[in-house]
Amino acid sequence: MKQRLLFLLAFAGFVASVVAAWVYGIQQPPQPPVFDPASNPYAHGVYATGIVESDQPAGANINIYPDVSGAVTRLLVHDGDSVRRGDVLLVIDDAVQRATVAQLEAQAEAAQSLLDELRAQPRRETLEVASAQVGAAAASLKMAQDQFDKQKHAYEIDAKAVSRDTLDNAANGVAVARANLEVVTRQYRLTRAGAWTYDVRNQERQVEALRKAVESASAQLDRYTLRAPADGVVLSVNAAPGAYLSPQGVYDTYAQGSAPVLVLGTPSNQLAVRCYVDEILISRLPDLHGLKARMFIRGTSVQADLQFMRVQPYVTPKIQLTDQRTERVDVRVLPVLSGSSRSSRHVCSQGRSSMCTLPPVERCRCGTVARITRAAALAAGVVLVAACTVGPNFSRPATPRVERYDASDALSIASERQQQALSPAVQLRDDWWTSFGCHAIDMAVDEALTGNVTLEHGEATLRRSEYLLRAGAGVFFPQVDAQGDASRQRFSSLRTGIDAPASIFNLFTLSATVSYTLDIWGGERRQVEALAAQTDAQRYALVATYLTLAANVVNAMIARAAYSDEIAATHEILELVREQVHITEAQVAAGTSAWSAVLSLQNELATLEASLPGLEQKRNETEHLLALLAGMYPGQWSAPELSLGEIALPGVLPQTLPSSLVRRRPDILQAEAALHVASADIGVATAALFPQITLSASGGVESAVLHALGTPAGQVWSVAAGVTAPVFHGGALWFQRKAAVEAYNESNAAYREVVFAAFAQVADALRALEHDSQTVEAQTRAVQAAGEALRLIKEAYRAGTVGYLQILVADGQYHQARIAWLQAIAQRLQDTVALYAALGGGLVSDS
Repeated sequence: MKQRLLFLLAFAGFVASVVAAWVYGIQQPPQPPVFDPASNPYAHGVYATGIVESDQPAGANINIYPDVSGAVTRLLVHDGDSVRRGDVLLVIDDAVQRATVAQLEAQAEAAQSLLDELRAQPRRETLEVASAQVGAAAASLKMAQDQFDKQKHAYEIDAKAVSRDTLDNAANGVAVARANLEVVTRQYRLTRAGAWTYDVRNQERQVEALRKAVESASAQLDRYTLRAPADGVVLSVNAAPGAYLSPQGVYDTYAQGSAPVLVLGTPSNQLAVRCYVDEILISRLPDLHGLKARMFIRGTSVQADLQFMRVQPYVTPKIQLTDQRTERVDVRVLPVLSGSSRSSRHVCSQGRSSMCTLPPVERCRCGTVARITRAAALAAGVVLVAACTVGPNFSRPATPRVERYDASDALSIASERQQQALSPAVQLRDDWWTSFGCHAIDMAVDEALTGNVTLEHGEATLRRSEYLLRAGAGVFFPQVDAQGDASRQRFSSLRTGIDAPASIFNLFTLSATVSYTLDIWGGERRQVEALAAQTDAQRYALVATYLTLAANVVNAMIARAAYSDEIAATHEILELVREQVHITEAQVAAGTSAWSAVLSLQNELATLEASLPGLEQKRNETEHLLALLAGMYPGQWSAPELSLGEIALPGVLPQTLPSSLVRRRPDILQAEAALHVASADIGVATAALFPQITLSASGGVESAVLHALGTPAGQVWSVAAGVTAPVFHGGALWFQRKAAVEAYNESNAAYREVVFAAFAQVADALRALEHDSQTVEAQTRAVQAAGEALRLIKEAYRAGTVGYLQILVADGQYHQARIAWLQAIAQRLQDTVALYAALGGGLVSDS
């Protein structure tokens, strides 16, 4: 049955192809020409191409070029206009020149203002400022002297409150203030003396130079207007508004600065035809004085007789070509000028092309078009015969053709003390978290993978999808059903048209039915294919859940360790600040420090105390998150003691090629499986457009008495075949198929979006590790510098050059640098976790 149906479809396609070839093969008769082509009116003659031009005597034309460069803003004349000497022909854009004039005028005004300022010195306001500076320097000297006296008094009361070095600095401050007073005093005297005579004269010369520059630039403005040098007629205008001109001429496609802008000449009332005769044909010309010629305007049916005027005394290179294939281009030409008669002047105009040859007639290609149409129709018939499979066969998307994750090739993730490197020889393991070398992290991940509720949900979803796949595969087998009936009936004979008493009897029936739907168009196979792809999608979603869970547990353990170390460092800083407050209060009592310093330290102390509850809260939230990930209540889970020093930074990281990333990331594979589902759904929707054939058979036995069941007389059977074809559904099936196609496009776009996001995550992780290495290296240097500064200040304190307060400040700065260093280490560890997760976690192999 299937072969017969395919044969009918192929035969219908072949008939349609033959009809299409016959219809499109009908040739249309050629259309008659618009006018008869030109022919040679002479028995012996030559042909040549030419151009209609004005008969202008030599030496009477004036080529006009501008003096400046620029774009044409106004064009006041046209071809044939008569002009008088001095008339404006065109105007060139002078905006830049006007701006130059305005700029020079502004510079001249500024120079004049500066000259006036020099002449007006010394000004009263300047003297007042200089006098105020003298007063301020005197006040600074008095303040420095008072500060030195206070420091000296505090040192005499308690040598621990003020160091000897601080006392020496106060004495030096008095000397510096006294020197500053001397400097501003001398500056005040210099200001009272006024401006230097040399400066005034130099500024006067600069003002004069700028004024002359303004006059020169203003004189250049008139050169942007092009005027007629003499009386005459405009023969040619080679410029247009907006065109660029220069003193070398017009710049356009054919003339790069060689053609004049305008050509001015004497008036002429006669047109001439300049024909270019090939030099190899000159010997065929008759006596030139009796030369006859006829002109044909190309593209028209116009003809005109010409009268010989003159010929140029030399041959020139060929400057014009025709469209004839037999034309020679390796010869020179002789210009021959002929004048048109008065009766034919109305048919030609200056600049028109003319020739006495016939243009080639284009051949009709109707036969070629017909042959192409027949071939296309036959090819369409072959395609109809071969097109018997519905729905696309799914193929995995091609791997991206990229060689690196980032646009930049440079990548360095190694710092001075903690080295990290990327190596293609290192395989990405499924237990990647063990590379941190921390037993507490390994135990936390194992607990989460064992008791996490989200994993249980994903595993149950995967099992449900597998069972649905097995259930869907049942369509490939026949459906067999058995049925048994036992009934007691009363039968009326009136149904048969006989008036007889009704009969009562028993009926026992045993039967079996077998049915099978032929999957001719592959719709059932596509449906099972979609279920299999859906199962793959659920499987990869479960793998992605495993990867995300492990990454979240490792990140939470790193964050908890960082919070614990930061809390400990904050407690140490609090003790140092409390001691600073105590010493500063003693300095206030001695009069060497203000009470504001105590308030500032108390504010710092309160700020640090307020930060501790926030850090404790973050650590508690991290512990609660770990309990949730492990599938426990927060009260049932206790966090192990852990610090960042117990977590090792992986030294060698796996380097995965971009081409293999799409085969390792579970989210990409899940999107690929969803794309496979959408592809199979297209086949299901397409198969619904075609007829469905169902085969069924049934057999059984029946009897009025139970013990006679199975006798030959009670055997019954039936065999049937049914065809169900969609005839009219209001376009529902067709639009369902189009919806399936668009669903595939949607899944394809979603797949590409997931791939782009995956590559971006890997690139972000790599760049983050590079920047983390730089940050850790800088923070390490900061900790080293703070520690060295603390050591030196302790040595200076033992030598008596600094006070004990400086030791406390340096110690606090060291702990602050160490907190920043701990934060940088934690960020680098978490970005390493992000790289493992972005590469797929090693849970899926390339195959």
